[in-house]
Amino acid sequence: LDAHAASVKESKHERKACEKEAAELEAKLEAAQQVADACAEKEPALLLEERTARAKYEEGMSASKEGSGREKMLNGLMGAKRDGRIPGIIGRLGSLGSIDAKYDVAASTCCGALDNIVVADTASAQSCVSLLRENNLGVATFIILDKQAAQMGPQMAKAFSAPKDSKRLFDLLTIPNEEHKPAFYSAFRDTLVCEDKAKASK
Repeated sequence: LDAHAASVKESKHERKACEKEAAELEAKLEAAQQVADACAEKEPALLLEERTARAKYEEGMSASKEGSGREKMLNGLMGAKRDGRIPGIIGRLGSLGSIDAKYDVAASTCCGALDNIVVADTASAQSCVSLLRENNLGVATFIILDKQAAQMGPQMAKAFSAPKDSKRLFDLLTIPNEEHKPAFYSAFRDTLVCEDKAKASK
């Protein structure tokens, strides 16, 4: 009986300890459930953020590969110019001129031709296409300077007055070689740049 009484007493102590531990675990479980509920609420937004980040990453990788291919193509063409195989290659349009940093984004946005290759004549363009094909260097768009000079020269020479609160991007370009101006004019034409949407709409 004495042994049984001692055992019962010990069991009561153990029970109290277990009840205390159970209460602590219940509190922890409740706190964990609150965290889980909060996380569940955030999950859709985080999934969207993850999808957006993944799309940007894939887009960046694609752009990187494209840039690498473009660089390889440009190096191949400029190499043909340097060694005299195609002397009529002048260069990438965007590398033949510059613009104030303030208007750089405007110029890049409006002009998709900055990566086009300027060549002196049709024969040079045809030689470039053959070179790209033979060496599997991809494709390029060419601006034939003598044709642009004939087509754009008269229009480019006309007096132009930009409307109030605007400037013509072509007039903001710094083009070291005057002969290259028709190539730039063919790309920019009379595109205007304004400080804000209201002025542009006006």
